[in-house]
Amino acid sequence: HLADIMISARNELFTFKDRATSSKGTTCKVQLACLSADGSFLVTVDVLRAKTSEDVEFVTETLRFNSIDREGKFRVVAKAENPHGGAHTTSLVFHPRLNVVATSSSEGSINFWKLRKESDWYRSRSIGYRGFKCSSLCFSKDGSLLASACGPVLALWTLNEDGI
Repeated sequence: HLADIMISARNELFTFKDRATSSKGTTCKVQLACLSADGSFLVTVDVLRAKTSEDVEFVTETLRFNSIDREGKFRVVAKAENPHGGAHTTSLVFHPRLNVVATSSSEGSINFWKLRKESDWYRSRSIGYRGFKCSSLCFSKDGSLLASACGPVLALWTLNEDGI
């Protein structure tokens, strides 16, 4: 066990004591996480459930890109709110050689997120297979293929040298 990383709706740092006393009816939990092959990036999907003062519940997913700072701690460098629109993110995987992340969704899209500069992550491409819900993704060891479990089909995608 190396460290505990607290995730919050506003990228604030909480202690466990603070977290226990946060707003009633508001929960934030990490749903998915993956590390780059060299361990320098940690990518997470967290889900915030909250209620308005009118007692209306809303849900927000956030894709967070963290990198290790000079002190050896992970810090959020970029984020994407609702990375698949309103659809639920179902899978998250880091490319084995490149700074590319793939996410899949309950509505069938597969998004590729690419590092342009030190902390500039952006969605570079979106694909899907016949609108089937995508439940799982996996890159081949050399990164040339992406397997996606899409409903009743296992789709294999050939990737270019950019990993997309």
